[in-house]
Amino acid sequence: MGLVATELCWKFLDSVSESKSPSAFLGFYEAVRHAAIDDHLVCSNDNLSTSKSQLWEQIMIGIGKSLGRHPNIIPSVGHTISIQGETWQVFLDATAIPHLKAAVVENTSIKGVEAAHRFRIVLQLVKQGEIDFCKIEQNQLFGKTWELYLFCKIQKLRLLRKSFSMLAYRNQPVLLVPDRAFSDLTNALPNMTTLKQEEKNIRAFMDECDQIFMKHIGLDGLTGYLGQCGLSPKEFLRAQKPSLFGTRT
Repeated sequence: MGLVATELCWKFLDSVSESKSPSAFLGFYEAVRHAAIDDHLVCSNDNLSTSKSQLWEQIMIGIGKSLGRHPNIIPSVGHTISIQGETWQVFLDATAIPHLKAAVVENTSIKGVEAAHRFRIVLQLVKQGEIDFCKIEQNQLFGKTWELYLFCKIQKLRLLRKSFSMLAYRNQPVLLVPDRAFSDLTNALPNMTTLKQEEKNIRAFMDECDQIFMKHIGLDGLTGYLGQCGLSPKEFLRAQKPSLFGTRT
């Protein structure tokens, strides 16, 4: 018997700040709750009573602890909500690639939990613009194309995974979503993408996005884009390519 958290949806943030971050977290929490209510699901009816100033203090404490010599905490704030008898966790991770996310706690002793209502909730959040992308049926991701592209790069590169999940935010994110950094990319690809989470599909998707990225931005643009994250253009572009020793980490 054990508990694991299955992450269901994500939204990249352009910054972490006192003026925006607490409001973003509170808005995200309420959006999840109302999406469940709109779907006529049994949902806890508690408004998050924590104030914006309290949330900001929690964020700053988390960042401070994460910047210590031996950090043992992820710089984030979170809250739980009960939906259809399940525990959902909603987080703002104030990491070097800051983001919002929601996850559902799974009891590994219970098999075959019906997840259709989960997918309905997160799809509704995508349609409302509350999140960037989500997990859906048949082992697929759905959402904004450039956000999915960056997420795939993060999953393939250890340095980006660390920046996304562990390293604390400092002054600015180490990477932005590409079309937020370069307006020329906004209409260069379809706005929304459905991506099956199989290696060949992910590789083909990333290859296509790489080609469009380089066509519009060029090597100098990519070099500048990667300037804060510690990756070379070659490492970034080869993220999805098999190495001599197998998949890159």
